[in-house]
Amino acid sequence: RSSDLKETGSRFEEWKWYGKGKQNNKKGRGRRTYFKAIYRDEETIQAGDCSLFKASPTRPSVGLINKFWEAWDGTKLARVQWYYRPQEIKSKHSSAEDKAGVYLACSYFEDVEISLIVRHCKVLSRAEYSRLESRPDPEKDGIFCQLGVYDPSPDFFAK
Repeated sequence: RSSDLKETGSRFEEWKWYGKGKQNNKKGRGRRTYFKAIYRDEETIQAGDCSLFKASPTRPSVGLINKFWEAWDGTKLARVQWYYRPQEIKSKHSSAEDKAGVYLACSYFEDVEISLIVRHCKVLSRAEYSRLESRPDPEKDGIFCQLGVYDPSPDFFAK
């Protein structure tokens, strides 16, 4: 599945809503219809799952999906809590684990179009990650380790 990371989306079927949506009571631009999941081919991604997102041709971003909705104009969106790669954070908190493709979570949320979702991935705790029989290639296998929480504003780390 590593070839998925280099796709532009042209060979993939478009993501579709899974199930019936629940509409809010607002009118006009505030109107939204919320959904619990999306699907394409044989893959389903639910709110609460982690996914790889198109960010650059060589390296995807990792995000935790908070919710899905369709905006008043038909745009399909997801609210995403991003994970940062340790190499992206200029800090003294770096280790040999960084080379193994582990991630730090942050508290930053962003609304993005679901067309940027490449595929499902897993972010494991340190304990879960350490129990793996072999170290996965995160780019290929879509398995990452959460080292802690990073808040970019005060350069705060919590382990």
